[in-house]
Amino acid sequence: MSNEYFKKALKDFTTDFASGGAIRAMADKGYTVKQIKERLDFPTPTETIREVVWQHFVKTGRIRLEPPSNGEIRERISYEKVQDEYGRSSFKQVVVKKENSPNEYFCCEFGKMIYQNRRAFEKKLDDLCEDDRDYILDLPWPLSPVWHVKDERMTRIVGLMEKTKGTVMRLPNENELFHIHTYRCGHAEEIPDEEYIRKALSLGKTGIWFSDHAPFPKDPFGLRMKMEELPEYLSTLSALKDKYKGVIDVHIGLESEYFPSFDSDGYYEYLLSDSRLEFLLLGQHMAEDPKGGYTYDWDEKRLRAEEYKALCGAVSAGMEKGYFAIAAHPDRCFRKCTQWLPGMEEMSKTIHNLSVEKDIPLEINMGSYAGKNLFWPEFWALKPGEEKTLYGLDAHRIREIDERLEAKRIVEGQIPS
Repeated sequence: MSNEYFKKALKDFTTDFASGGAIRAMADKGYTVKQIKERLDFPTPTETIREVVWQHFVKTGRIRLEPPSNGEIRERISYEKVQDEYGRSSFKQVVVKKENSPNEYFCCEFGKMIYQNRRAFEKKLDDLCEDDRDYILDLPWPLSPVWHVKDERMTRIVGLMEKTKGTVMRLPNENELFHIHTYRCGHAEEIPDEEYIRKALSLGKTGIWFSDHAPFPKDPFGLRMKMEELPEYLSTLSALKDKYKGVIDVHIGLESEYFPSFDSDGYYEYLLSDSRLEFLLLGQHMAEDPKGGYTYDWDEKRLRAEEYKALCGAVSAGMEKGYFAIAAHPDRCFRKCTQWLPGMEEMSKTIHNLSVEKDIPLEINMGSYAGKNLFWPEFWALKPGEEKTLYGLDAHRIREIDERLEAKRIVEGQIPS
């Protein structure tokens, strides 16, 4: 056993001995993490309180990590005031066992909402009282769905949030320019970001959505900004956002591939933890090879036979994770294909189904429309009626904005509404 492990175990034991019982008792009485911290006699970090409360809720069944089913037993804890033989008052814990029913839980995807757009999510909580708002924001919600028991508080919270349903990630509208790159990616026009904003204003647009290619730690890939450029990218666009407030809406995002290895290292969560970043756009230009390396290492023969399977698989995996608000140019996965094959249709249906299930819109990319084997009408012919789509320019130059707006007018009649 390492010294560090022993120190951590000792610290956890000490904290739980000093505060654990009090934290759990106050959590059962409805106190928020913030309120518990204010009332503890023993100084305890907020993160520790948050973790103790979360684990307690999971253990007692207030929060479930798997969908509830009939017949399961959940313990409900309450407290009764009692007096001893000398008349001294105290509280006695009472455990009531109750059979679960699926309709006694709310499915909560707060973690996904927070990571997609924390500021928009917090705005969604504006109608809540301070305690209810703190209750939601202080818990460590995971990216995957969880189920919270339908108690009085959560019923109240969900009821108020339903009134503003659909506002967490506002989609670009017809009078906005979506999917704009900047010079930092290394294959775009060398002009200041503000030039794109001025172009949007000259066209009478009300918004512009920047989504330059995301960097990765240690800069393993080309054709994108360097890691050291990311802070400047965010600060520059944030300054422009403030400068043009009330004139045009400036939105800040990044276009990124999904790589499981970087996910394991927490990179996507790191990106989304910056409040200036409003969204991640899933743009899968390559995929990890399970045996090591990336698809761009493959020879041309293997690329033609297998690349679309790897790219579609990566797109599907990325959509499952909850990091990405929109999936860009999904039909570009078939760029090495020369004809439409049954396997392509099967993978296309998987992506379309995930789009509907996860409520992740698919981008109809006008950059793809201009390229060979990048735009596939067969893919879009499979679009379910309830699927959300939007048009992206994928502009790397000012002139491409006009060119791709014209292409959009042509394509609009070809895609099922």
